[in-house]
Amino acid sequence: MRAAVRLAVAIDGMMPRDALILVAIHRRSVASLARESAAVLHRDLERFSLSSRGQRLVGHRGVPSLRRVKSWVGQCEQLVAHWIQNHPAETQVAA
Repeated sequence: MRAAVRLAVAIDGMMPRDALILVAIHRRSVASLARESAAVLHRDLERFSLSSRGQRLVGHRGVPSLRRVKSWVGQCEQLVAHWIQNHPAETQVAA
């Protein structure tokens, strides 16, 4: 639940329901979304929506559009790039 809240707050236009679905498919952070292909992420969302758990979470609204998913991935890439630019020493330690 905390991971979903963090995602929804960090990404403009993301609804809390969408963040819960992303966490359910093990996309729990901005960094993990930044490494994703929007098409693969959208495919995974569609597959999850076919499961019984997915049907409960997604409901009649359906999965977010590919366009919306691309927007999320793009925002996450920018956030990660900005963080790396402002924390170069920490980035080198992590590598």
